Amino acid sequence: MHDRSLFVLFFVSFFIPSICAQEADSVSYPSMKISGTLKNKFEYASETGMSRFSVRNSRIGASGNINSFSGY
Repeated sequence: MHDRSLFVLFFVSFFIPSICAQEADSVSYPSMKISGTLKNKFEYASETGMSRFSVRNSRIGASGNINSFSGY
């Protein structure tokens, strides 16, 4: 009996959130997501108290969906 109740608990905790998430997923189109990364460098000279900052590389990206069958 203990094994059965453990199985039921596992089943409920694993599958119920996914069922609820499917009902809550309503995507409105168009959708857009912008992301980016920076590779930077910071140096500090403790003897003089001077510091400098530089950006070595930067990237920006955009992704999204125009409708249910096309995206970018």
